Amino acid sequence: MSSARNAAFVSVSQAGKIAVSLVSIVVLSRLLPPADFGVYAMIIAVVGIGELFRDFGLSLAAIQAPSISTSQRTALFWASTGIGVALTLVAIAASPVIGGFYGRADLAPLVCVAALTFALNGAGAQYRVELTRSGRFRDLAVVDLAGQGVSLTGAIVLAAVGAGAWALVVQAVLLGLTMLVALLLLGRWLPGRPRGFGEIRPFVGFGGQLMSVQLISYVSSNLDKILVGRLFGAAWLGLYAKAFQLYSQPVMQGVTPFANLAISVLSQVRDDPRAYLRRLLKLQLVTVYVGLAGFALMIALAEPLTTVALGPQWSATVPLFRILCIGGLFQILGVVYYWMFVSSGAMRVYLVCTFITQPIAVVLVIVGATQSTTGVAWGAAAGLLVEWLVPATWGTAKAIGAAGSLLAGTIRPLAVAAIIGLLAFAAVELTAAGGPVVQLLVGVAVPAAVVVPLMMLLPGVRADAAVLRGVVQDAAGTRLRRRVPA
Repeated sequence: MSSARNAAFVSVSQAGKIAVSLVSIVVLSRLLPPADFGVYAMIIAVVGIGELFRDFGLSLAAIQAPSISTSQRTALFWASTGIGVALTLVAIAASPVIGGFYGRADLAPLVCVAALTFALNGAGAQYRVELTRSGRFRDLAVVDLAGQGVSLTGAIVLAAVGAGAWALVVQAVLLGLTMLVALLLLGRWLPGRPRGFGEIRPFVGFGGQLMSVQLISYVSSNLDKILVGRLFGAAWLGLYAKAFQLYSQPVMQGVTPFANLAISVLSQVRDDPRAYLRRLLKLQLVTVYVGLAGFALMIALAEPLTTVALGPQWSATVPLFRILCIGGLFQILGVVYYWMFVSSGAMRVYLVCTFITQPIAVVLVIVGATQSTTGVAWGAAAGLLVEWLVPATWGTAKAIGAAGSLLAGTIRPLAVAAIIGLLAFAAVELTAAGGPVVQLLVGVAVPAAVVVPLMMLLPGVRADAAVLRGVVQDAAGTRLRRRVPA
């Protein structure tokens, strides 16, 4: 199956997941108070670190490998499953410590149940790798949508009967369980008995480097939530976590799932520098235009968007949400560099970049935490700026030597995003009397009415639009326009 068709299936899957996520945000935010979301965020901020160890980075190592033998597949399955089970047991044993850290003994049973996700996700990791490597993105879409739908239904039922934070914990477990069952049914493969793990040493080496980077990144990106929960309590953490959830939707649901496809596509031509750069520039162009425009809109529409999505009782999330979305602009700019480091095999460079940027990001969050939850948000946003700048300059020059080309490719998308944001903000201010729904509709319509003609008039932006249109046409099965503008 072609990369374009695969991208189409991933797009359909993501559209469905975004729709389910929006329903989840709107419905559960009205059924549960901020404190319940804060309790769940306390658990995930600490326990979630185990997800990084879940398969020791073996999944991405296997995806980017040129080939995998049957015995290697089996060894990878048992390794991922064993690590997942071990992490479940460790989290259960550590549950009293986690409860003690936050001063809440009631967290321990919630942690024990949430820990089951490690074992479930570990058992399904290699099945997901096999579907990705064989280009079966339609089946992956089925798996993801089934998991999202079943888990959300369970959470809504439990929240409606007063289960509180348990509804969110059960949602996570149901997601892992449903996806594992779907992967087993669609996988068309059964692992053999474990016969040793010597054949997967190359995967362990690559995965270990990747996991080291992810571990450091996880600590810095979740320290904000840990500090808010520890210093300001569950209610404030619930507000911060909800703002973070709204901000992260474009990245987690709209961009992150394309990582495996992007890495796979780039890995195919990593021995041809010119072809590799062309593909990388095209991926960057699509990602930054869509991502930056989305975050610009969210910054401008933060107040009416929060009111419509969450309800007026969540108004304190507005400034937090807006600040985090400013950081999201830099996160979108940095996504392509992660794809580049993994697909080109430049993990040592990536590791050095991480060791440079993450301590700075941690210090910025800690400094912000001495002030307020708003200070924490500003620290997190400033950290994302640092995490983009170092890979975009020094890291890219070391990895592929094309830092200038990638940076130049962001100029027009940034300019278009700025125009979109300013127009949307003006529209929101001028229609304040009409209510949040009117503000949202006008805030989206006005930038669209101005930017679409603009893309037709300016030569550089028009050339970018041609590439974007070509990607859409290719995903629909028509001829890809392969030229990437300078």
